[in-house]
Amino acid sequence: MKADITMDSSGFVLLAEYIPHIIQEIRYYSTYIFIGERIDGYEEPCALLTVEAARALKSVSNELFVQGYRLKVYDAYRPACAVKHFVLWGIEDQDIRMKPYFYPVLMPLVVKLTKNYMDRHMKNKDVEPLLSYDKDIQAASLKKINRMNTK
Repeated sequence: MKADITMDSSGFVLLAEYIPHIIQEIRYYSTYIFIGERIDGYEEPCALLTVEAARALKSVSNELFVQGYRLKVYDAYRPACAVKHFVLWGIEDQDIRMKPYFYPVLMPLVVKLTKNYMDRHMKNKDVEPLLSYDKDIQAASLKKINRMNTK
């Protein structure tokens, strides 16, 4: 039996448990990112978010899901040690192994390292979603609408 996620005293939820149809591609857990290595603090490929932020995202996700779309999330809560990892990488501009794939024109320090951007993730005020079209969900929704219109 699943634990009631609203009873978790941390105030965080696992996004996949809170929004089961969300797609997660937690790139910072992998090596296919602009740094080229797993980021400190990403122990599992999962998104954590505050309950409040997850509720808001769930509302949007549910609305889109019935229209045949799913949200895809790349990142959510970002641990302080991950931010430190990014900053240290940005300061040392010698590591450019992923430059051709992620920032062919920019220097490393410029790549998403603004203080506001990092702070928002650490305070759980940001999530990086993408809208994904799901043809199977869309087809089921259209069938349901057609049945309703023929009655």
